[in-house]
Amino acid sequence: MNHGTPKRCAPQNPGQREAQPRDLVGLAWLARAQPITTGQFCRYLGMSRPVGWRALRRLRDLGLVEVHVTGMEQDNAYTLAAGGARLLARVHGRASGDYRLLRGPVSVNAHHRAVVDVATGLACASMQATSVHAAEFTFEAELRRRVHNAKDALVPDAVAVLHYDVGTIAYAIEIDLGEENPSLLSRKFAALHELRRVEVPLVGVADWRVLVVVPTERRLHRLALGCAADARVPPGLVSFAVSGDLEDATILDQGWWEASVDASGKHVDLTMVSPFRGARATRSDGSNSLTMVASGSSGDLADRFGTGGAR
Repeated sequence: MNHGTPKRCAPQNPGQREAQPRDLVGLAWLARAQPITTGQFCRYLGMSRPVGWRALRRLRDLGLVEVHVTGMEQDNAYTLAAGGARLLARVHGRASGDYRLLRGPVSVNAHHRAVVDVATGLACASMQATSVHAAEFTFEAELRRRVHNAKDALVPDAVAVLHYDVGTIAYAIEIDLGEENPSLLSRKFAALHELRRVEVPLVGVADWRVLVVVPTERRLHRLALGCAADARVPPGLVSFAVSGDLEDATILDQGWWEASVDASGKHVDLTMVSPFRGARATRSDGSNSLTMVASGSSGDLADRFGTGGAR
């Protein structure tokens, strides 16, 4: 626990309470995506905020998570504690050192919050899609560790691997907050295409695509036009979405667009697509029968995936 933080962040005597099975599911997601907010934890588990808050308080009191106040009017942030790492290692048969512990003051910046929001939406939707039977999510810090933190590594913000009944596809997730020059992003997409062209796998998966989430429709048009006009970026590589258009119930089959340029070269045509396979069918019983694969289980990034240029 960080010194000087509010009393409500300090663990209390847990008494006879123990971590529940659903708590451990949320703890495993927190370990992958940390830091995460109260709302993101509740959303991932499909809990109301009061129920989710009680679960987080239980994890706190058991010494499994650390609590960080990010602002008076904002959700708290949560990270994995050493006790949580030991518990997950025991449950999943791994070494506690496999789990990352964040040291020092923690905040949730807008970029990381957006990355976790998109990944949480994909995870929630995948739990209900009959065509998806397993999913794996890996975030930037782990991806960079796999390429030995090389400064010139071309590393996505996150990677989602969806295992369908008819194959496996990896999705490189890029979050754009409207701050980067579109030409720089086009060059990045071109570099990603070159890696895919020479069959460099993404987290061990040969078939992979790029998902780009932007803040506004205007930004989408600007990036899509630049991408479509760049001959180095082939159609079908990149799918765009506006963050406000993505909802957990429809993220697999609505809100995604691919771009092409008309004959004049001045106007971009956007076509609604789904970069996901068989996404429209959903589990009618509402059950969560998806297997959430532990991060790192499907193979490391190929070494060459760290040589595509700076992020």
